[in-house]
Amino acid sequence: MNNIWEAAKKAYKAAWWKTRANKEGQLEYMFVDGVRYAQYWFPVSEELPDTSDCGVSDNVLLKLSVYNKKHKNTYECCIEAYYDSDIEHWHPMLVIDDKNLVLTPIAWRPIDRKITF
Repeated sequence: MNNIWEAAKKAYKAAWWKTRANKEGQLEYMFVDGVRYAQYWFPVSEELPDTSDCGVSDNVLLKLSVYNKKHKNTYECCIEAYYDSDIEHWHPMLVIDDKNLVLTPIAWRPIDRKITF
């Protein structure tokens, strides 16, 4: 799993020859690709976050489909969670009263808390 900075550097290396004479163009291309990566949601059905040796991932932003059995409606929400590959289960960082709810993970994306310039 890359972070935003790594995605921008990868885009720069892939397209350095296109904008070699235009440094502003390089920075713009890196910025656009970094933003594109930051906004990308990884489908849970295709890819799960990388886990450490103990089987736990870093915290990610998890998009859920929520079905409320009491009111019979469905909506989406995002929560911070981590994935445990040993038991193949998502763990939200907040306590959720899911007595009347059916929570289905849809997608996730990394949370990049480090700001580097």
